[in-house]
Amino acid sequence: MPKEKKITTMSKAVRVLHVFAGLNCGGAENLVMNLYRHIDRAQIQFDFAYYKRFSDYFVREIQEMGGQVYRLPPPTFRHFFSFLFRWWRILSKQNTHRIIHGHAQATSIVYLFFARLMRRHTILHAHTTHHGYGGKGLARRIFQFPARFFAHTRLACSQEAGEWLFGKKKAFSIFSNAIDLDRFRYDPDEAKRQKEQLGMDGKLVIGHVGRFSREKNHAFLLEVFGQFLARNPESVLFLVGDGPLKHPIAERAKEQGLEDHVVFAGFIPDVGRLMMAMDLFVLPSLYEGVPLTLIEAQSSGLPCLVSDAISRDVIPTSLVHTLSLRENEQVWADKMVEIANRPHQQDRSHWHLSFRDTEFDIRIQAIKYERLIREPIGNQRKGNR
Repeated sequence: MPKEKKITTMSKAVRVLHVFAGLNCGGAENLVMNLYRHIDRAQIQFDFAYYKRFSDYFVREIQEMGGQVYRLPPPTFRHFFSFLFRWWRILSKQNTHRIIHGHAQATSIVYLFFARLMRRHTILHAHTTHHGYGGKGLARRIFQFPARFFAHTRLACSQEAGEWLFGKKKAFSIFSNAIDLDRFRYDPDEAKRQKEQLGMDGKLVIGHVGRFSREKNHAFLLEVFGQFLARNPESVLFLVGDGPLKHPIAERAKEQGLEDHVVFAGFIPDVGRLMMAMDLFVLPSLYEGVPLTLIEAQSSGLPCLVSDAISRDVIPTSLVHTLSLRENEQVWADKMVEIANRPHQQDRSHWHLSFRDTEFDIRIQAIKYERLIREPIGNQRKGNR
């Protein structure tokens, strides 16, 4: 559990408390960390609260940049009153967070309600377009609905995500996911080194980056790759990520006789270098918000095949090809063969420039976020005069 340090009130920096379920290396967490690295931290500081165990990947970096980290009890039936008390204590005893920015939507009704009671400015941020499945999905649907009424500012990564969380009657602003473009600029020498180090030299590398969870649709991806492999025996499926379904997917790969052609790389933070080793990026997700991985892949000049469940907002280049999930595995494999055999621009190093000075450029979004934070603070100061 991360140690909490006492925050001094002498600092002039405005402290924003970001709330997540966990500090995994997911899209929402990466967006906020990218912002944290690029904002003026003398003026704005980030603190973080989360409640999932074993999800503290960013804790050390946060503390090194001056941020505070709070790990709360899980909001389960057994620990729910401890969860409520902990939130009350954080917001009432440490009167340092003037803005609460929520990314954990299932519990947002709790912390946004407390924050409003204590006259803090509240932000709720939509990052996805689906509640999930089963009982947990139903619970999220029930608890997320009233949260829209407790947010002063409503943000969404896309139009679809905003309408999903806030409805069509509540106003919200689009705040696009963004990356550090220079980290994904293609380098042919680095690409060659990566393929050699990974033992994939001379192979056609089909890449996928994502958590092993139901929405990423890995089972379908395996079926598609099996069809593709039959026509391209010198190919390999390179899967980057971890998650609860990793072991079942690995077992399925063995059952399908694909174990010698599928690499389970696990979690690797520097995906920019890995993408240089890929030849085609495939993302057959059942649902998404605005996947950072797709922006990263395009910045690396990587041809992509994605499902039509992914927002068009994140497909600004000709590198991306879309197929419906209603199409079968053979149709997807045929499209992969078509893309792989197509003569692509040999120089992949210029594609990151397509995103320069756009909403996908983290430098632009950091400036936008600073303005977003300064506006309510300015209004609070006027109200206190």
